Amino acid sequence: MIGEATIRNIANMASGVQQLGDYHTPGSEGYKWEVEIGLQPNGEPIGHFNAIKNAIGSGQEQGTKWEYTDQNTDTLGLIAEKVTGKSFAVLLQELADKLGHQDKGSIAKTSDGTTSPAYGINVSALDYALFHQYIAEGKAGEAYYQLAKDVDRDLLAKGEKGEFITSSTGYKVAYGAQTFYFPEENILMSVGSFGQLGFSDLDTGIAIVNQQDWSINMDQDKGPETIKRSIALIKKLRVQMK
Repeated sequence: MIGEATIRNIANMASGVQQLGDYHTPGSEGYKWEVEIGLQPNGEPIGHFNAIKNAIGSGQEQGTKWEYTDQNTDTLGLIAEKVTGKSFAVLLQELADKLGHQDKGSIAKTSDGTTSPAYGINVSALDYALFHQYIAEGKAGEAYYQLAKDVDRDLLAKGEKGEFITSSTGYKVAYGAQTFYFPEENILMSVGSFGQLGFSDLDTGIAIVNQQDWSINMDQDKGPETIKRSIALIKKLRVQMK
């Protein structure tokens, strides 16, 4: 459960909390979660913080299996608020200022009137690219890169999602700090809630983003092709920069 999990396991989607998958069936855990973050109009919220505390365990020991759930992401946001004494919205604005964001953005409110780091952060494709360039240039915190590139503790590759990405793209993939990592290419990738797929090339500082109209975060028909195309483009750019 999240209450006993380490920050590393929470960040690596291995906290032992049940994976959220069905967001559309009334009464399902995914649906009830979306009531809390304002995505479902029908339902009685119990409070964003309470919904995290009441997260159902998967039966897996923490640190043993990759299981994607928004409750992990939102827990990290609460930890950041506790440590800094600032709201997540303020922290996000400070990051946007550091990145040099060019356009207005927005963030959705939860049933508590706070914000959910897992959903509702809306930025332009340009500002999303600036975020990935920031990562590509090595400007994020050192702990982030250590977690994101720690393939020895990766749990994604051994699971269904990791096997699908590798088999469909031809690239080995790992996961850490809520980031996908292609170790053989030294490229970090993020997947957004609004069809974004962003890539940070740690070798050159190149950033590439894709903004598509997807029905889910990673569309099985479009995702692999986008990954292959983006990595191929990065490789071509690397040659030109030599």
